[in-house]
Amino acid sequence: MVTAAYWVWIVAAAALVFFGVMALFIAGDATRESMLDKNPDADVDAALTLIRGFGGITIVVGLVIAALVGQVRKGKARMRRALAVLSVVFAFMLVVTTTIGIAYFPLVIVAVAMLVATFLVYRPAAAPWFHRVQ
Repeated sequence: MVTAAYWVWIVAAAALVFFGVMALFIAGDATRESMLDKNPDADVDAALTLIRGFGGITIVVGLVIAALVGQVRKGKARMRRALAVLSVVFAFMLVVTTTIGIAYFPLVIVAVAMLVATFLVYRPAAAPWFHRVQ
């Protein structure tokens, strides 16, 4: 169970970094024109700043998940709790930001993957992994 959760978290972390880089380096001119076509009264510069800021946050969270997941695989229960909390909170944030149009839709799939990994690492079959002598 823990090995499966490990790989799901690794894939989720890589996807977070990938989509974060995409959001951070979004083409300003094309996006600005697209937003103004949809809503001429929109504050496009603020929206672009928000999208880029969210991309930066997404990169940082992806890197933190990648750093913590190695400790979880070693059997550290404290890191398991920290990573589970981070995954649940950021998954909720991804769903909300996708709903309001800040994030890309594939990030919902990443959110589901993080929740699946959290579920897997807390299954009863994974409990002995964290109770072994270190």
